Amino acid sequence: MIVVYFVLAVLFIMYMNVLMERFCQVKQVPDDKQENFFQTTNILTVILLITTYIEILII
Repeated sequence: MIVVYFVLAVLFIMYMNVLMERFCQVKQVPDDKQENFFQTTNILTVILLITTYIEILII
């Protein structure tokens, strides 16, 4: 179960990064702000995935 969840989590983070890159291109976000944007969203996504996994284990 953990291997499947880990693979899906990696794919989810990669897809989120593709969507964020497109968003930055459309909104013309400056390069210096893009790094902070990517860091913040990746950290929040990882927190979301960890809490979701913990919730699955409890249920």
